[in-house]
Amino acid sequence: MQFDTNTTAMIIGLQNLYNLTTVETSKIALKRMINRAKELGYSTFLSGMRLGVEQWGAANVIDDPVLSLVACPKEAQQQSWQWTQQLMYQKLLEHTSTVLLVNGDIYKWMCDRSSLVLAVWDDQEAEIQTELVYATVSYTHLTLPTKRIV
Repeated sequence: MQFDTNTTAMIIGLQNLYNLTTVETSKIALKRMINRAKELGYSTFLSGMRLGVEQWGAANVIDDPVLSLVACPKEAQQQSWQWTQQLMYQKLLEHTSTVLLVNGDIYKWMCDRSSLVLAVWDDQEAEIQTELVYATVSYTHLTLPTKRIV
């Protein structure tokens, strides 16, 4: 499958915080980022479909008929999740434009096909920070977040 990197953005993040205010603030910030990306001409969004930010982003994208979502989950990533989380995950996949199983590092694969990164994370999420550093060093064509919104 080919992607036009000029109109493809990736959604990245985890949400390990269980403070309802922070979660709601993160969801609002992510929705604003997706809407702004749409205004800038982005129409395809890639998501690794991890719990939290990546699924919230996916839900926002599939609610907009103009946008398309490409889900790129790790194989069997949902096996350790609670039943309700697995149910929501399946529901999202049913409404996704395309589901691709990617061999290797999903986030590097998404970086190769995107020109915009929509990221929400907290200071404790070293994995996300590592992925953003990889994107910064390896991909000069990517637009990365310049400040923490939440």
